[in-house]
Amino acid sequence: GSWGQGDKVAVKALVESLGDADAGVREAALLALKSVAVVVDRDLKLANRILLRLEDSDANVRRAAVAALSVLPKDDADVAYSLFHKIEYGSSETRRTAVQAIAHIASPGSENAIKVAMLGLSDSDASVREASIAACKAGVVAPKGHPRALSAALQLVQHALPATRQAALAALPSVCPLQQAPHTSVVPALVVSLADTDWAVRREAALCAGRLGHRLDERMMQGLNALLEDEEAHVVEAAKKALEQLL
Repeated sequence: GSWGQGDKVAVKALVESLGDADAGVREAALLALKSVAVVVDRDLKLANRILLRLEDSDANVRRAAVAALSVLPKDDADVAYSLFHKIEYGSSETRRTAVQAIAHIASPGSENAIKVAMLGLSDSDASVREASIAACKAGVVAPKGHPRALSAALQLVQHALPATRQAALAALPSVCPLQQAPHTSVVPALVVSLADTDWAVRREAALCAGRLGHRLDERMMQGLNALLEDEEAHVVEAAKKALEQLL
C-alpha cells in the first residue's frame, strides 16, 4: 500500500507548488494531490502542508485544501490538534474552513468531530456558526441520537452568548433522536429557551420545539402558547408553526 517511486516524485513536486505565489497554481496542486496521493502511511509533512492552506488568503485554495484533506488517514490526533489550533487562533475565514474540514479528518461521533463542531457553534462569527450547523445537519458530526453530541449541544443551549444559544438550538434537531416520546433531557432545555430574553433564541426554540416537542408535554405547549403573544412577529410566526406541527 505504499507509494510508487513515480508517485513520490509527483507528490513532492505538487507539495512544493503549494507554496507558489500564484493562487491558481496552489489550487491546482491541491486538486491534483487529491487525485494522485493515496496516503496509506502517515505522512505528517504532507498533512501540515495541506493544513497550512486552510489559512490561504484565496477562498478557492481554502476549498481545495478541505477536499485534499481526504487523502490523509482519518482520526489522526495531530491533524485534529492542528484543526483545533486554527479554530482557536485563525481568522474567521480560517475558522470556517476548519469547521468545513470536519468530514474529512474525523469520523462522525468521534470526540474530535464533536469538539470541532461545538467550537464552531460557539464562535463569535456568524459564518463559522452556520458552517457548524450545516455540518451537524449533514450528519458528519455525529449520528442522530449520539449521547455525547446531544449533551454537548444541550450545554451550549445554556451558553452566555445569545448567538451561541441560537446556533445550538438550530443544530439540536440534527443530533437528537427524532420521533420519540418527550425527550427527557431536551424538553426542560427547550422550555427555558422558549422564554429566553433574546427574541432570535425564542424563535429558534419554537422552531426546534415544533420538530422535537411532544403535544403531551404540558410545559412545552404552555411555553409555545405564551409566545403567541410575543412582541416580535417572527417569534409569533414560529410558535404558530410549531403548534400546528404538534397538534
